Amino acid sequence: MVYKPESVRERLKHLEEVIARLGAHRCTSLETYLKDGMLQWAIERGFILAAECVVDIAMHISSGAYQAHPPDQESAIQELGARGVISKATAAKLRGLGGFRNILVHQYLRVDPTQVHRHLVSGLEHLEVFLREVTLWLAKGTQQG
Repeated sequence: MVYKPESVRERLKHLEEVIARLGAHRCTSLETYLKDGMLQWAIERGFILAAECVVDIAMHISSGAYQAHPPDQESAIQELGARGVISKATAAKLRGLGGFRNILVHQYLRVDPTQVHRHLVSGLEHLEVFLREVTLWLAKGTQQG
């Protein structure tokens, strides 16, 4: 894969928009969340999109900038931590994001809305840090093989 910084920037912009939309509901109480099926649907969709952005960014940078070929979503995110694109702490906090996305996409009949709400209240911060760290990495121009 050819590394294209503009592809990463485009995905970062989309991730920023998704985080903003999810963030607008960050203070929603669990009780309100559980009563509003449309809100649950929207938040689940938002998390699917956020996870897709993170994984797309991780795969693009790993394979394009470093010629690494992580075997799965989790490994791609961890690869960015190992390469210093994001901090190892951020990579560790994002561990499980691929699995969370898979649950939302493939096991949607068994999604626990309280878990999704928990991610809404406390998990957006990790996505925001990922966004900042990748943006800084791009700005430094540290794309080296």
